[in-house]
Amino acid sequence: MASDAQTDPNPYPSAAEAAAALRRVRETQSALGRRMAPSWYFSTLAALLGAITLSQLLPTPATILVTLTLVAAMAAMARAFLDRAGVVPLTGTVTVRGIVLSATPLVLVMLAAVWLDDSGHHWAWIVAAAVNAGAVLSLGWWHRRRLRADA
Repeated sequence: MASDAQTDPNPYPSAAEAAAALRRVRETQSALGRRMAPSWYFSTLAALLGAITLSQLLPTPATILVTLTLVAAMAAMARAFLDRAGVVPLTGTVTVRGIVLSATPLVLVMLAAVWLDDSGHHWAWIVAAAVNAGAVLSLGWWHRRRLRADA
């Protein structure tokens, strides 16, 4: 059975139409990249990361349970932010590089805490929690400041 609808002989957009569509996509992506996280986001993230770090002081079964619960809470928090924003912002290579550069010292702090804990210095987890939470708060402050300056 043939369709009564007319078909366009050239289904592809013209060069001008394609360029205009790409320009709109870039403008939208740029606007999403400047979307500021809510004020509670980084402070809650810092508190959860600090709690995950401090959970290493608990007995092993409790550590596993508390860590998994807090990681689930972090995922729920990120989901709540994305649902509230209504979009999933794309991250550019600069942002990914920044995340990797920001996360590397945090990983090193955790490795130092593991090494010190194995040496009997359990207080290292408290220091690691404070450093990691402080780093996340600082990153959030920098991020919000940068976005305000660009506005």
